[in-house]
Amino acid sequence: MGKEESSTGQDVDFNYEVNERVLCFHGPLMYEAKISNRKLAVDDAELDDGVYYFVHYKGWKSSWDEWVPEDRLLKFNEENIIQQKNLKQTYFVKNNGATDGPQKSQPDKEKDEPPRMNTAVFKFDIPEALKLVLVDEWEYITKTQRLLSLPRNPTVSYILDEYRISKTPSMNEKEKDEFIEFIKGLHLYFDKCLGTILLYRFERQQYFEVFKKHPNLPMSQIYGPEHLLRLIVKFPMLMASANVEEAEGKKIKSYLEDFVDYIFKNSKTWFSESNYDYATPEYISYA
Repeated sequence: MGKEESSTGQDVDFNYEVNERVLCFHGPLMYEAKISNRKLAVDDAELDDGVYYFVHYKGWKSSWDEWVPEDRLLKFNEENIIQQKNLKQTYFVKNNGATDGPQKSQPDKEKDEPPRMNTAVFKFDIPEALKLVLVDEWEYITKTQRLLSLPRNPTVSYILDEYRISKTPSMNEKEKDEFIEFIKGLHLYFDKCLGTILLYRFERQQYFEVFKKHPNLPMSQIYGPEHLLRLIVKFPMLMASANVEEAEGKKIKSYLEDFVDYIFKNSKTWFSESNYDYATPEYISYA
């Protein structure tokens, strides 16, 4: 790409240009980044000998900027973007478990992870696009210190009401009663579980502030589809602990599958990076 003379007088072939948009490995995943500098390290106190690029990860604080060797970079092109998405999906499936919230008597667990699915009891598929939503928001919150703007539009209550309205006209009375009980259950579980198992550590201060401001308002009237999706992913685990009978479990699974499809159909409208704002320095100091 470009040949330069290093500070040692050597001619160096660089495969990436300054200001070039790239994909850069950070841990197991790849992130979009921009090269702001490059150099040949020789007898460097901190780096092994070789070609290095100084990168800034898109959307991340500058404290994450770093020198990386060339083998951590890939060209920003369609083929590598597909590889990036595949890595995210593989990472999500491999780390199949729960969000790090204040659960199992470990409210101060140090490491946040993407929401994980527990499918031991009710195994149902989550569309790949929704898995990516979960991983993306994990990055927004834990890596770039952003928070969802609250109250969300739509709220959980609005989503569940609209879903109920869309389904019940075609049901007989018995089906309608059972379905409405399922919707009420989702409402109840959401309001009960939000503060205990549906939050990342960085979101807890925001939750405390919201709860203090609206102590009598159900959280389902403040939070939205992102946290509702986290609940759906965790629902198999919740049902297992509730000792639901097999027949009832199959019915709930059927409802969940249909509801996941409803979320998926609305995903392009509901889920967007623009719904997140960077936390203030004051918030970060408390979080």
